[in-house]
Amino acid sequence: MPIIEYIHKLYAKMALFVTVNAVAALFLIQLAAGAAHAGQHQPIVGAIRWDAWYAGSPYEYNLSPRQWQDRLPFYAQRTRDGRVAVRDDSQEVMDREISLAGEAGLDYWAFCYYATKRPPRLMQMNQGLKRYLASRRKGEINFCLILEANHLGPVEDWPKTVQRLVALFREPTFQTVAGNRPLVFIFDPPALKRWAGSDGAVKSMLAQLDRAAVGAGLQEPYLVAQWGTATAGSSWAYRFGLDAISDYTHPEKGDDGELPFSALADANRRFWEECKALAQQTVPVVNVGWDNRPRRTSPEQALKLRGPWYVPPTPDELASHLRMAIQWERENPAYTEANAILIYAWNELDEGGLVPTRSEGNARLQAVKTALQVRQTSISSTAPGRTPSSMAP
Repeated sequence: MPIIEYIHKLYAKMALFVTVNAVAALFLIQLAAGAAHAGQHQPIVGAIRWDAWYAGSPYEYNLSPRQWQDRLPFYAQRTRDGRVAVRDDSQEVMDREISLAGEAGLDYWAFCYYATKRPPRLMQMNQGLKRYLASRRKGEINFCLILEANHLGPVEDWPKTVQRLVALFREPTFQTVAGNRPLVFIFDPPALKRWAGSDGAVKSMLAQLDRAAVGAGLQEPYLVAQWGTATAGSSWAYRFGLDAISDYTHPEKGDDGELPFSALADANRRFWEECKALAQQTVPVVNVGWDNRPRRTSPEQALKLRGPWYVPPTPDELASHLRMAIQWERENPAYTEANAILIYAWNELDEGGLVPTRSEGNARLQAVKTALQVRQTSISSTAPGRTPSSMAP
């Protein structure tokens, strides 16, 4: 073989070798990048806390009728007169709840926040948050806030409220998202406008909150509108300059009547898809139940709260619904920059809750724990500062 022909064939083989290896290397790089992205987009999962369970609360009597007593939480007591005392207003109960939630894998609680002292009973609703902050176990689960205009007090008190909010943002267990921004939900945006007086006033007041957070060395808060439809929620988010939309709870509208849990799960999924269709950032809401009949204590209340209720989910149904939310968020990173999911609810017991009950034990939390294990396929689901705890009913 002439030397020139031999050299040409040698170069051809070398070129083929380099090309094949380059393609293989590029494939491996892309595969690794995809795996890294999947690992990064592991949603944090939280649940709403509504701490209306204290001595003298009007809500504990909603669970006195025998037909609702299967909802009684582990800390409830039956009284001699046949009523029930549903009271989580002790440090012992709070510490136990933290332990249970952390062991189940929940990353945060979203506390309904009450800034006003009028009427005085509303300040009782903040006792859960205060006991959480006082707990030696608080590192096992993070927290964030839900703000509602009706509970913010007079508009002129807003500067003081901002100071209190920023102090909470600085807590080491305050949940952050999207580049360390404190996570804050805004319940009922139309009420916020009525409270402040105009769209411009709301934007100005929220800008004041932003400046105070930045001035304290923090990032601007990540503000999420909670409203019943994606279209209206998106509109309010645009008008106020909010970052994303979600809902507090998302059952179907309609006439009274019992529906299967699958219908509630479908309503949740439709809401996620509607947010996506609007190209809107969202924090998907996940209902673990909805049956508000215990609150229908008068004909007027029954009319106001009318609508369908749902058969409680089996543990498998609950785990499946939460897994689906996690998968949806993984598949839609462009619309879920907060990388968070919000469960309704931890302890809104006269509508729906996760907290272990006297009748069911911790079956629902075990279902949540099972569902959240899917996050372990890439990275740990452990929230910053979380430490192991024991789980028991």
